[in-house]
Amino acid sequence: MSALIGVLVVSALLLLHGPAMASPIWGADASGELTGSRNALVGGGVTALGDWVGAFSISWEIADNHNGTWTYTYSLTVPDPEVSHFILEVTMDAAGFTALESSVPLEEAQVWIPDENGSSNPYPPNSLYGVKFEFVDGISSCTLITNHAPVYGVFYAKGGSVNGKKAKLGTAWSDALYETNYQINESLFANDFIVRPDGDPPVSNTPLPGPALLLGSGLAGLAWLRRRLRG
Repeated sequence: MSALIGVLVVSALLLLHGPAMASPIWGADASGELTGSRNALVGGGVTALGDWVGAFSISWEIADNHNGTWTYTYSLTVPDPEVSHFILEVTMDAAGFTALESSVPLEEAQVWIPDENGSSNPYPPNSLYGVKFEFVDGISSCTLITNHAPVYGVFYAKGGSVNGKKAKLGTAWSDALYETNYQINESLFANDFIVRPDGDPPVSNTPLPGPALLLGSGLAGLAWLRRRLRG
């Protein structure tokens, strides 16, 4: 009996003090943050350069249409220069990404590579796979309807010129892009990402937490101990 009590005590201590199993934020279910924002202030989850330093913010509103589709609306708040284009990450997979409707011109999903010396996508620390929205005539928001559910991911945005000069282009991106392994990095936080559409099929990210695993191990140990005592 004392051995049985010992197993129970150890299992309880492990359950209370055992660390939870970490899992990457990227690609995780983000349906709990259908309304949100990030900004370029310290700790705001966004890095901004040029005239956008400290003044860039991005917000989103996501609606479940209850017919298998979702509506994503993104709003970018910037000083001059205005937004030239906005790249929204989607998950790369064999089936590709389906956009049912877009409020602004949309380029199909592809890998977008940093271009430090040119003017296409200057300065992001890493490439990303996503769709590109072309913003014109002062537009700073876009709406996308797709059948892909919300998960955590990254973005990149670039400003146009100011009075024909490109010396201080505004650029901004998710802080997670600083990490080459951001898709599997377990040290990043939800604030390092934004909420964006998944690819196809939807990501399943429901890992069994550490305490649950420990409890299961404790129950298995109890079952083994009972068999030994009965024997």
